[in-house]
Amino acid sequence: MNKVIEVIKFIIIGIVQGISEILPISSSAHLAITYKFLSIDNFQQFNLTIFLHFASCIALCIYFKDLLFKMFVGTFKYIFKKDVNSKKDFMLLIYIIIASIPSVLVGVFLKPLVEESFNNIIFICINLIITSFLLLLFPLFKKKTNNEYTFKNTFITGLFQCFALFPGISRSGITIFGSKVARLENEKGKTFSFLLLLPISFGSFILSILDFSDSTFNTSQLYLYVISMIITFIFSILSLNFFVKKTRNIPYYYYTIYLIIVSIITLICSQIYF
Repeated sequence: MNKVIEVIKFIIIGIVQGISEILPISSSAHLAITYKFLSIDNFQQFNLTIFLHFASCIALCIYFKDLLFKMFVGTFKYIFKKDVNSKKDFMLLIYIIIASIPSVLVGVFLKPLVEESFNNIIFICINLIITSFLLLLFPLFKKKTNNEYTFKNTFITGLFQCFALFPGISRSGITIFGSKVARLENEKGKTFSFLLLLPISFGSFILSILDFSDSTFNTSQLYLYVISMIITFIFSILSLNFFVKKTRNIPYYYYTIYLIIVSIITLICSQIYF
């Protein structure tokens, strides 16, 4: 019976990650809250979160496979065949790499602070409210948009991603907001926001795999991680189809209302259960 309960817990976690990673509602906050309710220990949280982000990353790669294929083939042609028509594809890869650097640096230097913040429910709820407020500002950015990626608009978007290292600040929400501040066209901003997740997720996963040589990793629970990853992958694909394709005309204030409700309920529960 205990094994069944554990499997159910990890299925729930996978569903939460799959849905919340894509939507502008902060997957890190939802995972932190879910971990609290399901009594997942701190060490397991860290390892599992890396695996789940990697599963979402795979889903993103499949969803954007055509764009990624075009980008990598274009990069190869531009570097090795001097094909000037492929320069845009090459530059997109460069922009993704450069825009990811600020988050990497902040993550390295503020790692202890970031990890500790995941245990602070009040801090997480405050960040959720901040995210909800930012979503309300989206309609203000409608004019003077740029339909082309540039060093300036992609780097500004990458700078905003640094805030998403802290739970409660939605990564997709803050990077889309950053792209709007940078005057990047709406669909271009969404796409670049999702592409920015790839290098961070792959890098974190590789580093975490290297850390697994530590004897403290419980390999007997690896099957639970795999189950949770599969569920995360499935729901990430479903969320991508919902958010990118189906919700173009749905006002962001719906997410604002949801985040405020989640924050209030979590704060109340934190005083009773946590």
